[in-house]
Amino acid sequence: MEPFKTKIRGMVARDKYTTTSDSGVVLDLSYITDRIIAMATPAEKVEALYRNHTKELANFFNTNHREHYMIYNLNEKSYDFSKFYDRVQLYSFPDHHPPSLQMLFDIVTSMDSFLSADPQN
Repeated sequence: MEPFKTKIRGMVARDKYTTTSDSGVVLDLSYITDRIIAMATPAEKVEALYRNHTKELANFFNTNHREHYMIYNLNEKSYDFSKFYDRVQLYSFPDHHPPSLQMLFDIVTSMDSFLSADPQN
């Protein structure tokens, strides 16, 4: 199944930046800086064939960034936050729509607080 998943993910992420985990899993995520990562919402079941599987992302973050990460979920999709030890902030707004200015302010303020709390964050 792994070669099939790798091929599907390769087709979906064809012209995108990807990261390979220590276990060899190709993840559709990009380091914007050494402290900020952009990624799609974690997936389960069939959607995980072409998107990052929740379990694989949790393993990546818990292995590479241990207790120094926070995920900002910026859409309406939900997943099992406990796999990330509840290090998830939920800011829900409709797909392909911008957040309100107040929500955007709240998101940026939260990110700034988190990054300022520890240089390893």
